[in-house]
Amino acid sequence: MGISSALKKVLTNKKLSADITFRSVSAGSYNTTTGVITETNTDTTIRGVLENINLREVNELIEATDKKIQIAAASLSSTPTTKDKVIVGSVTYSIIRIETNQLANEKLTFVCYLRT
Repeated sequence: MGISSALKKVLTNKKLSADITFRSVSAGSYNTTTGVITETNTDTTIRGVLENINLREVNELIEATDKKIQIAAASLSSTPTTKDKVIVGSVTYSIIRIETNQLANEKLTFVCYLRT
């Protein structure tokens, strides 16, 4: 078992994590009549560890009321972007920052900083 698989096993443990919906948002088509670009959403149910922001993490970008979620990289088919959304319960969060933790060029986890 590689380290990526081991981390996925830990981060998807039902005692440590919660079900979330990861919404991948991609640009759709451009309507020349209305001037509107449609978005295409792809929802995936995965598990993640949701945490409050530590006050030492607060800066120009991160606010004290923000949250962060740690997701096993192996749970997603692509790297998250700030266009994507995370849904926990009935609350939809925007991703404002992403940290990728990796070892030997293998992505292990994504830490997504979230704001409502």
